[in-house]
Amino acid sequence: MHDITLYGHMTVDRIFDGFEEKQTLGAMANMWRTFKHIAPDLDIGMCPTSIGEAIVYIDRDSSTRYSNFVPDIKTNTPIIQQSKISHAMYINKLLDVSWLKDLTGVISADVCAGPRVDCSLLQHIDYFFIADEDAYADLKTMCKDTKGYVILHTNKSSVVSDGRYETNYKIDDSMFVPKSNVLGAGDMFASSFLYGLHLGLQIEEIQEYAHDTTSKLIRTENEKI
Repeated sequence: MHDITLYGHMTVDRIFDGFEEKQTLGAMANMWRTFKHIAPDLDIGMCPTSIGEAIVYIDRDSSTRYSNFVPDIKTNTPIIQQSKISHAMYINKLLDVSWLKDLTGVISADVCAGPRVDCSLLQHIDYFFIADEDAYADLKTMCKDTKGYVILHTNKSSVVSDGRYETNYKIDDSMFVPKSNVLGAGDMFASSFLYGLHLGLQIEEIQEYAHDTTSKLIRTENEKI
């Protein structure tokens, strides 16, 4: 049995950091890299369902990124793995979601910029990650749509709610990395949150750990440049 299994999109990213270009793997690969940084011995399953390409521009002055994404150059129906945690990436972009209901263990998912997520899918999801700019409704509505918890996050804060209880966390200003390459930050945050869940931490502890880890990883990546 895997500790955490990843499903969904993997991309070949063509990245322009200003006018400098490089290529790397993104989406699922971002989460895999994060897990390898924070927990090298974690047993990670990898089940890509879509291989795509993305072109990304990084604006360091505003610590933002802009992208264009072709998600489904190649597609595949996954073989479901036994796993303590199963995470589906970019479910609003998946062409085939028939396998989502068959995932094992604690089931989590996220979305990316693009079409509104099919809310019926959220009835299978224990932890639903969504960035504030991708929110399709207010938090209360999204909680009603979701089986478990909604994790609504920004680059400086997050709120976790099941519609009855709500926990909020905001990073200290000293943890924010200005003029940084934030590519993959949402994937770093989700990975760190899921690792905290794997460790059995309380929600408040998981939020603090996820934000702290994401900030440290972003700082480390930017110090390399």
